[in-house]
Amino acid sequence: MVYKLLKRYVPIQVCIKKRSDGEFLLVLSEDQELYYLNETAGFLYNLMDGSRTLEEITEELKAEYDVSEVESGSIEYDIVETVRSFQWQNIIQLKEVIE
Repeated sequence: MVYKLLKRYVPIQVCIKKRSDGEFLLVLSEDQELYYLNETAGFLYNLMDGSRTLEEITEELKAEYDVSEVESGSIEYDIVETVRSFQWQNIIQLKEVIE
């Protein structure tokens, strides 16, 4: 599973500016490339501050949204899909944690 490969990585935000006043807005380049995130994606993005691994972020997300053990696999899949989308759009970069 892809989540098992990525869970040790630390996501790092690469936006120039972010704003969260009801809606979550990211400015990604000097050309004013804008992205709007929904509430859940904004919460997830805020956790991607370079200090937590994806595994730690996943646990915080599960706690915030009271995810059951049965739903756990689905949340992990959703996080992987969101991380891939954020990477593809250059919203985050991943850094591998070397122990």
